[in-house]
Amino acid sequence: MNTDKFYEFWSEDYKLMEKYYPNLSSDERNAYVAKKHEYQLKYNFAHMEFFSLNLGGVHEVDVMKFLPRKEQAKLYYKVNEEKTRDLCLDKFASYLKLQKYYRRKVVAYNPNPNDHVKAYYDGYDWRNDIQTFLQKHSTYIIKPLDGNSGIGIRIVKTPMTIDQLIEDYPGGFVLEELISQVDELAIFHPDSINTIRVCTYNTGKEVLIKHPCLRTGRGNSIVDNAHSGGIFAAIDAATGIVLSAITSDAMIIKEHPDTNIEFSGYQIPQWSSLCEIAKEIAKELPGLTISGMDFSLTDKGWCLVEVNCFPHSLYQEATRVGIREETEVFLQMISKS
Repeated sequence: MNTDKFYEFWSEDYKLMEKYYPNLSSDERNAYVAKKHEYQLKYNFAHMEFFSLNLGGVHEVDVMKFLPRKEQAKLYYKVNEEKTRDLCLDKFASYLKLQKYYRRKVVAYNPNPNDHVKAYYDGYDWRNDIQTFLQKHSTYIIKPLDGNSGIGIRIVKTPMTIDQLIEDYPGGFVLEELISQVDELAIFHPDSINTIRVCTYNTGKEVLIKHPCLRTGRGNSIVDNAHSGGIFAAIDAATGIVLSAITSDAMIIKEHPDTNIEFSGYQIPQWSSLCEIAKEIAKELPGLTISGMDFSLTDKGWCLVEVNCFPHSLYQEATRVGIREETEVFLQMISKS
């Protein structure tokens, strides 16, 4: 890295230190910037993890208790089978596989399905299916077929033709009926579909529920994704009680900034039912050793939003408690099975 670029990064990080650690002296902030760069190189942490995990306030001996996002991604490539990953990455193929859990209609256009999911598209009359959907639904949600982090998702309220949709999403898209969430979850942020992220660890003999989080939107956003400015709050897996919350820019908060609803202590309704459904789905996807499943609660019960094969742990960021040790214990369990 040349000198100018180095000082540019250093200057940007120093400004972040002023935001996240306002009570530090100038010398202390410089020391934190140096520590941030060291942890990125030495321990493989991503740029914002220094703040989201509060690594500046953690003794170095405890830093390795956290599992960096880059290592999480490598882990998921290792333990989740490629064909099952491809199934989860294709929103329509995964819908067809797990249709009974979605509790809503989904249609799709896919100009180039992956080899692992082509069979799901055999005989699928996508043009007729989409046209029928458009005739029935004047308002619906559209998502890029292979999108993530909430990017490209929008609610359509004006008439559109199939050709217009293809022009906007040439790589493929899915159209979904809108989810009508119950008041108990809408209370946090009524303008977005607020979901529960549940991670499943499948030992082959049993499915463990790990690191659940409540995810809500913020401001005018219609999605709850943290990468789209949302908020996420850790949930106790045993009880379904919310523990603590953090914003997408790594600020710990006690209540939702838009509705003033307090996070800590909130009981997620029908918690045991959600855990059982997540375990059922995990058993239908044996090639997915670790998953992140997103659910919304409607008057029909819990409905599956999607299954993620690369579920970054929002839990350790919201709690600032590392998940490395229990993940390593799990890996030892499956290596012996």
